[in-house]
Amino acid sequence: MPMYEFSCRKCGNVFEELFFSSKIDLKEINCPACNSGRIERLMSAPASTLSSGCDDCSASSCSGCSTAPAAQAPRSGMT
Repeated sequence: MPMYEFSCRKCGNVFEELFFSSKIDLKEINCPACNSGRIERLMSAPASTLSSGCDDCSASSCSGCSTAPAAQAPRSGMT
């Protein structure tokens, strides 16, 4: 189910809508803030997934990565 982001041309409200189909009829969508039908679809960033691996190599964790720093100071608030 694709999620799309829209902007209202009347009030400037930005909102998201979830669709059960890839076909979008902009005439059927109204702004939830002002109920205007003057909306436009925005370009959204693609969805991404978080991985537990390191971005610099194929290790399953940064502790096994050859590019990881030898010792890191703990972040404030974290132990």
